[in-house]
Amino acid sequence: MKNFTITLPLALALIGCGDNAPSNEEIKSALANYQGRKGCAVSPLFRFPLDAKRAEGNERILAPFTSTGLVVLSGAQYELTAKGKAVHDEQMPGFCFTNRYEITDIKVEKSEPEKDLPPALSGAWYVSLRFVPSNLEDWARSPELLEVAGRNSLEKIQQDTPYIVRVAKKVGDDKLFVADPRFHFNPTIGFSMAF
Repeated sequence: MKNFTITLPLALALIGCGDNAPSNEEIKSALANYQGRKGCAVSPLFRFPLDAKRAEGNERILAPFTSTGLVVLSGAQYELTAKGKAVHDEQMPGFCFTNRYEITDIKVEKSEPEKDLPPALSGAWYVSLRFVPSNLEDWARSPELLEVAGRNSLEKIQQDTPYIVRVAKKVGDDKLFVADPRFHFNPTIGFSMAF
């Protein structure tokens, strides 16, 4: 009977924690805006057609995009190829190596004690996860591009870095949301331009 008395409260406590924690689907839903982001190699230089005179001093940046077949030097200007047009985003401006990210390796690391919550929240959790490109364009793996982009670029492209994010629920609302002003997911690789 003594074992039963000790294990029953422990079991009830564990059940309570499990019921309270958000599901993977709730976490993915709270982070849906981040999943839909494009991953792009961006630069003010990537507005086409680009006058070759304006590109002077930036040939090193343009070289990997030329060698991978995204850009071609035609006469006195750089132009997008058909392959380049397929992955170019004029608003960035940049070449997008993925159109979407998947969230993987989701794990609720810690639950905030109820006594520490602000009055407006009914629950808050710290969740670890990874963002992984749903597809990765072959040109983005070019060693020449990765060298020009700087060290750790392949890891940045693949987003093989774990994130910790705080998610929460408001009192009277079951919808989970990102409650972490420090959380930032910006899947771009920036190329500085020589002036």
